Amino acid sequence: MRPLVSAVAASALLLAAGAAHAGAWTRPQWGFYLRLASKYYQADQIFESDGERAAGDWWDDEARFRELSWNLIAELGVLDQLTVLFESSARLMHSDYTAGMGGNVRVAGLSDVILGLRYGPYQRDLVVAAEARVAIPTGYPRDEDRVRLGNGYVNGEFRALFGGGLPLGFGNYFDTAVGYRVRG
Repeated sequence: MRPLVSAVAASALLLAAGAAHAGAWTRPQWGFYLRLASKYYQADQIFESDGERAAGDWWDDEARFRELSWNLIAELGVLDQLTVLFESSARLMHSDYTAGMGGNVRVAGLSDVILGLRYGPYQRDLVVAAEARVAIPTGYPRDEDRVRLGNGYVNGEFRALFGGGLPLGFGNYFDTAVGYRVRG
């Protein structure tokens, strides 16, 4: 009975949540959004090309990977139709492997910094926006370790964003994007 009560309470909180700002929506002038999230994951298995699980990874049956990261996303509306974007992660990664000479690689630091602009000329029931972003490496060694904090190259990205509310109520919305990324 207790799990059912917890599920009902969690659903009620989600249904009572206010309107979400996501994807195509811009922030109002001087409106600010800040999100700090953490995640932890580990892997000691991979999926082979046939979809079956296998121990370790393709070069080492005993390989293991762990990562703890903190992701920061910030958005600031400089005009009602223009939002400035910032995103980055602090990461602590650890890779154990026995192939070759074996090794234990630990990497910690700031991943790529992402800066961008979102311009939303049409923000009504249907929302249309364009977004441009650039990912900038933070100076970590690109080729020294098997585990890197980012991809090590400057990347540029452009997206066309579309979104809108759904007539189902409870703050439901749809959000989609199409884009192109150029990697350095």
